[in-house]
Amino acid sequence: MEENKKVSAKKRLVNFDFFRVCVFENKDKLKRYDMLGLLDFISKTSLEDRTFTIQGEQARVHKITLHQKYPYELFQLNLCRLREETPGIASTISSELSNIPLEANEYIAEDINILYDNSIHVLMVQRNIHSLSATGLEVYFQEMMNKMDPNNNLDISLEPVLDIFSLQKAKTKDIYRKLTIRVASNIGGSLISNPIKKKF
Repeated sequence: MEENKKVSAKKRLVNFDFFRVCVFENKDKLKRYDMLGLLDFISKTSLEDRTFTIQGEQARVHKITLHQKYPYELFQLNLCRLREETPGIASTISSELSNIPLEANEYIAEDINILYDNSIHVLMVQRNIHSLSATGLEVYFQEMMNKMDPNNNLDISLEPVLDIFSLQKAKTKDIYRKLTIRVASNIGGSLISNPIKKKF
């Protein structure tokens, strides 16, 4: 009688970044933005019409799913970057490497999953260095806003949500060898003079 073999599941670390969805009414005035209308417009737009060239390659929202309607609205977005340069390589344990052949109008889809909580206007974005960056997401949503309303005068901005626990941990250190701050808008100076300054 064969013994039952335990199959160990592979663990994979997945990182997420959090952004509050805002818009600039002018260069100085920033306010939160309700994405419900935009998400509804995207879901009703054909795949072809919701595809834009961003950072040299095409990108589109592939699917939008409403996971929770009450007591709050939680949406999942699957967004793909359609890569035609440096296509992937396939192999098996016992075979040589071989390129994945791409026909005309075929692409390697590098996707990310995004959760959007409409009650607090926050995006939780899965990190994928091969897919769109936060800046690329801003460009994509801006393109869709402009398509939804040709007279749109709002500029979308994904404002990073600071990790309070990381800030608290940083306060316990005596020596800082490197400090890197990334921001997603043109008001980076206020991050230095306001929330980060207060934490330290």
